[in-house]
Amino acid sequence: MPKLSENSINRTLLQWILFLALSFVSTGVSAQNTKPASLKILFIGNSYTHMNSMPKLFEKIAVSKGMNVDVEMDARSSHTFEMHSKRMEMFEHIRAKQWDYVILQGFSRELAQSIPVIEEQSTPYIRQIKDSIMANNACTEILLYMTWGYKEGYRHQEHINTYEKMTDSVRRGYFHISNKFNFPIVPVGAVYKSLRGQSDINLYEGDFQHPNPRGSYLIACSFYSAIFKSTPFNAYYKDIEEEEAIELQRISSEYVLNHLHDYKLDRDVYSLKYFWTNKGKLGVKGETNFPDAKSVQWDFGDGALATEQAISHVYKRLRPVTITLTIEDDCGTRIFQDALEFNEIPEPEPDNPAEDKIRKLMRRAKKRKRFG
Repeated sequence: MPKLSENSINRTLLQWILFLALSFVSTGVSAQNTKPASLKILFIGNSYTHMNSMPKLFEKIAVSKGMNVDVEMDARSSHTFEMHSKRMEMFEHIRAKQWDYVILQGFSRELAQSIPVIEEQSTPYIRQIKDSIMANNACTEILLYMTWGYKEGYRHQEHINTYEKMTDSVRRGYFHISNKFNFPIVPVGAVYKSLRGQSDINLYEGDFQHPNPRGSYLIACSFYSAIFKSTPFNAYYKDIEEEEAIELQRISSEYVLNHLHDYKLDRDVYSLKYFWTNKGKLGVKGETNFPDAKSVQWDFGDGALATEQAISHVYKRLRPVTITLTIEDDCGTRIFQDALEFNEIPEPEPDNPAEDKIRKLMRRAKKRKRFG
């Protein structure tokens, strides 16, 4: 088990080690070889957050997938950002820990208003909350929890009196805040819409606004995919049928993972993919996206180093390797490690001229349960 320095145990380490698990679907390589310290996450919102104890659902999903998380909630029903900004206990909660993530969820009708109204009635208070979070820990990642349209819209206001109108207005409001403050978005409202077009699973309580247990499970799965960049397949579920849980896992992860760039969820990431050369040598390709990095260094575990954002490296012989990526930025030193184990060797492509040689190497590794 590779060991990490203390200052490398942070949100990005956990988040993007897990991203590798997604990147390796085609090769069978897993990157879940390092278990960092607990990832600290605070949800701030209203009843859309606390209904069915959604943050606890998210925590149980994450734990069932092997993640170490510390999840807390500060939610009050029907609260807008202005109302939150007047709660001293919320600011005390923000200061209670060095949060890796703080999630901000707005009142749906609040961010469904026109941009001038949002600028007047919401933006100043979001800024106040943001400044408090940054003063407590400048490396906290703030995520916006995009909500959804009511099942039949809000009939008292013409511009949001249907589901479609309200969903579009909410989306526009969240994108405005995202662009203004450079916050990534967890696109729950868009996931709701995606499910609506694919399934007849009902996500609403009888008031046609709040999430029922299925809705809260979909929300929790969306947060899992957004934070860990991986699917919640085979994760914890309760109070819903297994078939429905699988469908909710699929729809949430497919939408989120296919739209990472659209919602600014693809920043501060790296990915690796192992491959075989035509001469039967194991190689690795890697890419990083750390916009604020002051320096990047790859250590391939065989004495070779590189400082490029995108790399390709071929090993001279098949043996245990641990790739270390070191990023220097304003949050300090971040160290990421991926250890390739013998049972994670990718299959050669069918047209690889060295296929027989590769399969012989793989059989030897399997028999010995180790490389070399």
